[in-house]
Amino acid sequence: MRAALEFALQRDDAAVASDLISGLWFYWLTSGFAAEAVGWVRRYLASSRKQLPPLQRLQGDAGAAEILRFTGDSNAAMELKRELVAIGRAYPDAVVHGHVTARTTAATLSDLTYMELEAGRLVEANAYGEEALALRRELGRPGGVAHALLALAAVAYAERDFLRARDLYGEAIAGFTVAESYGDILGARIAMAECELLVGRLDETAALLGAVPMLREFPDQILDVHALRVAAMLASAQEDVERCAALSGAADRKLSESGLTSLFGPLEDEIYCTFIQRARSELGDAAFDAAHAEGSQASDETILALAMPIH
Repeated sequence: MRAALEFALQRDDAAVASDLISGLWFYWLTSGFAAEAVGWVRRYLASSRKQLPPLQRLQGDAGAAEILRFTGDSNAAMELKRELVAIGRAYPDAVVHGHVTARTTAATLSDLTYMELEAGRLVEANAYGEEALALRRELGRPGGVAHALLALAAVAYAERDFLRARDLYGEAIAGFTVAESYGDILGARIAMAECELLVGRLDETAALLGAVPMLREFPDQILDVHALRVAAMLASAQEDVERCAALSGAADRKLSESGLTSLFGPLEDEIYCTFIQRARSELGDAAFDAAHAEGSQASDETILALAMPIH
């Protein structure tokens, strides 16, 4: 695939490059190739892609926008995503690579929901999220509706309405279950676990994190990092501070290995840091740093055992 993409870009064959990026972006992001992906995406964006008909570059541009979004170039990602929404609205019933354009539009509206949240614009975020949900309901696919519910759950989280966020994640899990989208179920369970933790329901948090072993069946570094962070927060809440330090070390290592720089919003980071700082204060800097370092060097098997919650 690298050779094909290199050949396409050398020949300035933007159509082929677009198709390849469309097929590779999710693998790149979830498998630790984000840093490499940025280089490919920059070259693609500098190609003659703008000379292609909009629908011919739609999926490649969508993949490029996601790479930019999760590697720190949010302004460029947002500009691309707004272009994608405009194209989707202009051609709502077109079919690209077997998918109706409206599905890409709905997914992009959800992405913009998260990005507006990161920028602190809750009103705009909620508007995008509601539009995404309405479009998904119109399309009538349970998994798609669940995808839109995740974005609205993020809005509720940003408003610190953790109970509503928890309920929306529960609705999303039901939709993903109907769609048999097991990786998405896992992601929603981890997010729901965090909400349960933030409303003080530690047993419910632990029960939801009991699905962590499924991460081996659905490898995804983004989910790995989130699960480890929530497990570290739970350990802090349970006053298991040494385990909290080790889990935070494992999470930091996984995040560094992923090449991703923009996974969590400011509020999520603030709340996470509150739990970690609480554990650091109780354990002391030297002991915390030692446990953190040990966690950062632990094997995947050890990390998995660490992440399993204590009831």
